[in-house]
Amino acid sequence: MRHSAQETIQKLINERYSEALAVFWAGSVSRREGTQFSDLDLVIIYEKLPNAYREAFIYEDWPIDAFVHDRESIRYFFEESRKNSGISGTIQMILSGKEMMPSSDFSNGIRKEAYHYLKQGPAAWDKSQIDKERFLMTDALEDILYPKSYEEQIASASWLFEALSQFYFRAQNKWCASGKSIIHYLHQANPDLAREFSESFKHVFKGGDAAHLKRLVEKILQPYGGFLWEGYYSDASQDAKMPEPITLAENNDYMICLGEHTHSEITAILPDRQKDKEQMKKLDTYQNLCTEVYDLSKPNAPQNEYEFYRSYVIEAKGAILEPMCGTGRFLLPLIEEGFDVHGFDASQSMLQKLYAKARAKNLKPNVWYDFIENLNQSDRYQLIFIPTGSFGLITEKKNIQKALKTIYAHLGDKGLFVFETETLHAVPKELGIWRGSRWPKEDGTLLLLSQLAILNEEVCYSIGKYELIDNNSVLQTEVEEYKIRIYQDPSFLLHLLAEVGFSEVRLIKAFNRQASPDETDASIVFECRK
Repeated sequence: MRHSAQETIQKLINERYSEALAVFWAGSVSRREGTQFSDLDLVIIYEKLPNAYREAFIYEDWPIDAFVHDRESIRYFFEESRKNSGISGTIQMILSGKEMMPSSDFSNGIRKEAYHYLKQGPAAWDKSQIDKERFLMTDALEDILYPKSYEEQIASASWLFEALSQFYFRAQNKWCASGKSIIHYLHQANPDLAREFSESFKHVFKGGDAAHLKRLVEKILQPYGGFLWEGYYSDASQDAKMPEPITLAENNDYMICLGEHTHSEITAILPDRQKDKEQMKKLDTYQNLCTEVYDLSKPNAPQNEYEFYRSYVIEAKGAILEPMCGTGRFLLPLIEEGFDVHGFDASQSMLQKLYAKARAKNLKPNVWYDFIENLNQSDRYQLIFIPTGSFGLITEKKNIQKALKTIYAHLGDKGLFVFETETLHAVPKELGIWRGSRWPKEDGTLLLLSQLAILNEEVCYSIGKYELIDNNSVLQTEVEEYKIRIYQDPSFLLHLLAEVGFSEVRLIKAFNRQASPDETDASIVFECRK
């Protein structure tokens, strides 16, 4: 049999908080509304502490939830509540709680300050904040009214339960509550609304009926303009930007250094690095030196990849197109075999390399300069294929959609679109570190490549600095930044492909048409039938 709550708290103070100057006991048990599982909520205030803290533990069979402060920290949290959350939890605990130590000037001063904050109220919401909340709640209500599943409906309704109650109070410049205190606050402010609030959400949670909830939301939003979705606009703060990091060269290895602008080694190289950053913003990708390194490092298509795409070419009953054909690693050998393959690329340097190879082989390929999004040919193709993950160079959703629509329009009846995307397993393991490689040329000059890869959500940014060296002198420098979209989850593309109109889409393990991809694969092949 445990002792009474009051006896337990007094004993706890003597044993654990004897140096405290004020202790306030709040919560359901202090109001004689608790259950056998309710905890004892305490606000404990010292003269001075290194920092405030919260601790929970069992003492004498009672669960204890203690908020421990000094005078300055309690004032900080009063102000934090006023400026941000608008939730008066700690303030109310002090004002409505029972004082468990003899009243003193110290405890009276704490209560007086809490009362001052309570009367001051939370920081007022301006029109932009009210409009933002209207928009968010309108959006959530749509998800509740027209849910994809009962589980998603419940998740959206759970969020709206707290957001709507807080809007009701904050829009009136009143303190609000969170969690289980919401209905208690509503009953104190507006008993009729509290009952309507409970019933409306009960209809959703029990049976998925959101009609009552829609009327409730409309009622609460109406004084402030009602529902808001179409036409909503909100500027991000001008401070919502992050500058590019400064990089440091060290022992032929390049490490990212953020913010260390006083470091002597960084300040020594800062001007050159800043120039490089400005160049990166202006340069396009796959220029002359990049193309040289590309051709030296990838002169031919890997045999297994070539045979894989060749198997589709053999089956095609008509013209074939390879967008983003680059230097012709796939296209030229296929033409040599007698296949009718056309191609295009958006890099003039890549195309020049392709033409030079074609002349050496006495080939006259049907190849032109173009961007995939702008393709507009009269020909219709039975096979369009994009190997080696080049499709990932299109990173923006609107451009991906446009590219897929363009490809679909250029396919003949029952035509096939085959392309490859990369997963996280294709991303370099060491991100944020510069790595170098050297590529000797036949004329005796040397190409140096420094590369850095950075992963930001679904896009891998690759920065390359290409230098042409002759007798230890730099003859030419190019700096490029290109982006590759990573498709770890293929559902995004599957949705777009279905939206464009492809009747059948199959995921294939890279370079094995009889197998399906697994989670260890670095790339996935999409086979899409018009």
